Amino acid sequence: MPEIKEAIYEPRKYYNEVLKDAYREAANEKFNELLKESGVDEEGAKEDARVYYEAQKKAKEASKILNSQKAGRTFCIVMCALFFVVSLIFLFVYIANQGVGFLVGFILCLLAGIGMIVLICASINKKLKSSEDILKKLEQDEKAKKTLCWLRMERLNRLYDWNMPATILKKVTPILDIDRYFSAGRFNYLVEKFGFPKDLGEDTSVLGVVSGNIQGNPFALVRELNCRIRDIAYHGSLTISWTETYRDSNGTHTVTKTETLYATVYHEGPGYYTDTYMLYGNEAAPNLHFSRSPVKLNTEQKNEVERYVKKKTKELQKKAKADLMDNDPTTNFTMTGNNAFDSLFGATNRDNEVEFRLLYTPLAMKNVLDLLMNKEPYGDDFSQRKNGVLNIVSSSHSQRFNYDADPRAFATFDINLARQNFVSYCADYVQGLYFDLAPLLSIPLYQSHMPEEYIYGEDPTSHFSNYEHEVMINGISPSYFRPEEADPDLPLILKVMNASKEGEEDHLKVHAYSYKTTPRIDYVQQRGGDGKLHSIPVPWTQYDYVEAEQEVGVTDTNDTQTSYAEGLNERIRELVNDGPSHFERGLLCFARMAQNKE
Repeated sequence: MPEIKEAIYEPRKYYNEVLKDAYREAANEKFNELLKESGVDEEGAKEDARVYYEAQKKAKEASKILNSQKAGRTFCIVMCALFFVVSLIFLFVYIANQGVGFLVGFILCLLAGIGMIVLICASINKKLKSSEDILKKLEQDEKAKKTLCWLRMERLNRLYDWNMPATILKKVTPILDIDRYFSAGRFNYLVEKFGFPKDLGEDTSVLGVVSGNIQGNPFALVRELNCRIRDIAYHGSLTISWTETYRDSNGTHTVTKTETLYATVYHEGPGYYTDTYMLYGNEAAPNLHFSRSPVKLNTEQKNEVERYVKKKTKELQKKAKADLMDNDPTTNFTMTGNNAFDSLFGATNRDNEVEFRLLYTPLAMKNVLDLLMNKEPYGDDFSQRKNGVLNIVSSSHSQRFNYDADPRAFATFDINLARQNFVSYCADYVQGLYFDLAPLLSIPLYQSHMPEEYIYGEDPTSHFSNYEHEVMINGISPSYFRPEEADPDLPLILKVMNASKEGEEDHLKVHAYSYKTTPRIDYVQQRGGDGKLHSIPVPWTQYDYVEAEQEVGVTDTNDTQTSYAEGLNERIRELVNDGPSHFERGLLCFARMAQNKE
């Protein structure tokens, strides 16, 4: 059994008072460690960036001058053309009327037009050429200085890796232990002990996963791509016209009328969406089931909250009374005595009041209300379900955040931007993950309850979980998996059909499916205002299921640095063999039959 780590009893308060600053401080410290390891001179890098921005500023100013001169030349060309046009008008009028004034106007406009040509050729074009030469030199200088910045930062940019935000999270809050990857052992433990879904179905592919544990209780943050067949509405229109004749006191008249006819048809087609959610296993209150959804309230308006709680309390009192009369143990809802909690948290479909109260003690209810009633950082943006020993939390903020921590996003030429981007991303990462767990951390019993079985063996059939397999194959270029006739603009759903160990590697057979698209037209009959039937064309797209299979390998390189992704390691070069591959968090996924696919 692992050592019990310090619990977090008031998650939001502790975050605001301690963790928020501590996470940023730890991220800064990690950046300083990387900077020291890289040997990059921070002051020298800052000076390089300053010199580059100065060169960029000069180039922008020169570009503005050049654009202004081009606008001036355009104006002169327009005026020149205008003078010649006016001079021709004066000439024609002079020939017709023999007026001396028109002759003078012709001569003056002609001279002005010629003067404009001389001005453009003798002065403006020379200035433009000079400004273009100056801008070209300044842009070359800007590019050269930026290249120097990149060269200065190269050693630092190579040191970033995927697990840095997780390292920072664990350093500041040891109770939250993040895995480098989702192992087969932890996956099987979640499946067998907590009812974790072994497979998400053939229409769902895992794009990302962050796994770990709290006091030995496992969790996984999963991001998935889903494909669902649904009816798609297609719209078409047709404009018709006809003539009508009518008679009045002034005689017979003919009028033309128009009308636009509209039609809609429905055909099946795929729809794609992503979903991110937290799965957490804990044996406390194993017989309890419930669900809750966010309440859309402006919690900053106390009067609005009070009115809602008052109204909701009356509804819940009626429900509690009705459930009491039913004598059904699965619908024996009773009020907790905390009206604000009952109204805002909900969970009124709970089926075990005794176990619900074991979890939601007065402190737990206070913690949950603290999350719900305060908009910073996220407020009530989460739904929650408890299915026995498995808890599911889904938040709006995690739907919008990318937890892959790809180190290539940190690489930059500017040392100031590098620190800012690194610290900001790590802070956002740990904050988002922390507040997905906060509804669970709000329950003291969850942190004090240790699982009976903490040490578990690896899966004999594979090194990595099938969730991790799907994350890795989704990182490879889609062209390797895409069926020949599939529309390249549509996503692919990739599923691992078979996984087996081959030494240190997992050998995977991957099933990929998408759709072939064919344009079609339906003709819908509709009667128009002319009394006739018309065929309205409605273009639509026919989707035909297409599939393919490919083979890939996944292995652990035991190194997370980005240099491995660039093929600098001999072992990786040997495995990849010039075929498509994907590297992250020390894991490498590579095509086993690269020669069969470009």
